Amino acid sequence: NTIFYSVILSTYNIIIPLVVQAMVSFEKHPDEGDKQQSLYINIALFRWINTVIVTDLTTPFLAKLGVETFDMMNSVNALLISEMVYSPILKFLDIGGIIQRHYLAPRAKTQELMHDNFHGGYYSMAERYTDFTKVLLLCIFYSPYYPIIFFFGVGILFVQFWTDKILLMRAWQTN
Repeated sequence: NTIFYSVILSTYNIIIPLVVQAMVSFEKHPDEGDKQQSLYINIALFRWINTVIVTDLTTPFLAKLGVETFDMMNSVNALLISEMVYSPILKFLDIGGIIQRHYLAPRAKTQELMHDNFHGGYYSMAERYTDFTKVLLLCIFYSPYYPIIFFFGVGILFVQFWTDKILLMRAWQTN
């Protein structure tokens, strides 16, 4: 139950930047910095509410520190493990890139359209910063209940750093 909840939250946190990028594309920005700032604010708001606030509000007060499967500490543990394992695996799999390279590219009408399907994934500084601040807010918010959460947070940030570094060097396009 808590693992399913954490996987759904992590999947939602991966999908929400795509929705926000579509929303921000309708806004007018004079330069890339203003666009990234708008992306950061919107994605951070969605992710913070989704990860921290919803988890706290959906847990009854008497179930904050229990050992039952529906208690908040078990939900937070599952969420931390999901952020450390599930999210990097989804980033490495790059499902959208696989669909582009193996389904859309062979069906392209011209050579130029086919080559367009072989570009790397989109890298957004706003999305990377919101991942960092989401973990930081999660650790700070739940640290009174669960002091060891900071060690989990360091582990998650370590995994995020190496995942981002490998994908930036090998898979993502930088321009």
